[in-house]
Amino acid sequence: MIRYGLGTITYRSKDKEKNGTDQSPAASINIPITLSKDEYNSLFKSTKNVRKVFGYSYLFSTVQWNCEDLINTINAYLNAFIKKDAMFLTARDVSLNINKDILNTLTSFRFYLDYMDKNLKDDFGKSSGLVKKFNDLCSIEYDNNFSYRFIYHLRNYAQHKGILVNSVNFSKFIDKENPLKINHNLRISINRNNLIEDKNFKKELKPEIAKLPENIDPVEHIFNWLNSLERIHQQITNEIIPTGFESAKAIIDRLEELNFDPNDKMVAPMIFITNRSDENVKAIDKINQISLPITEAKKIIEHTQNNA
Repeated sequence: MIRYGLGTITYRSKDKEKNGTDQSPAASINIPITLSKDEYNSLFKSTKNVRKVFGYSYLFSTVQWNCEDLINTINAYLNAFIKKDAMFLTARDVSLNINKDILNTLTSFRFYLDYMDKNLKDDFGKSSGLVKKFNDLCSIEYDNNFSYRFIYHLRNYAQHKGILVNSVNFSKFIDKENPLKINHNLRISINRNNLIEDKNFKKELKPEIAKLPENIDPVEHIFNWLNSLERIHQQITNEIIPTGFESAKAIIDRLEELNFDPNDKMVAPMIFITNRSDENVKAIDKINQISLPITEAKKIIEHTQNNA
């Protein structure tokens, strides 16, 4: 007989496992609440919806992380230059490694836009207000922010070109205000004329490109583009998050029936399906379990109530 339930999984402390003071199974389960099939399906649907809502924010985090990786790579090479760490500087080709991070960043930008467009249409409908608002916000940023236009088409251009950065130069110079201080710099640039002369680059953008310095700093424009994406993302998620409120509340309300410490990271609330009786449900591999997104549910409730 199939049984549905609400309960917890308690994981064994890794510290106790290492020193041999705990010989219990790696995880134990407790299912004190029996659910009907309809109740289980309702909680499953709520869980799926909460995760769907947070999926939009998770993807944006990868965009931010790619930008952070780019800056970390640049800073690592600059620090190695300052410390004269030849081994680090020669371990990987500097130009190629920075190009890699820039390409990853540009790819994540475009992936975010494509993901948002597709999933907003799938989740809320092609003619929904959210889809229209997203497209309008993108158009506003495109029309009013040169960096947005530049990076948008630079990413498309990278599909044909591959390597974008033409020059990576280290330099050191005396500080103008303090002659005793030596400053160090790592300059990354894309040649303006190469873009203007290349037939694969967006023709309509070339008059604006011609007004830029001969050596264009792509990092500056990448972070201007990120600021645009942050504005778009913030406004869209402010409307997406409340759509998960009822699902989030349903999860939190049911959890009040469980006697567990929500601050204990070793205990995870779950919904279960098993064909074993109460006394035989001992091991985690004997049942199907789905973790409940408590943290996400609480954030949805808090966000919705604070912005009501």
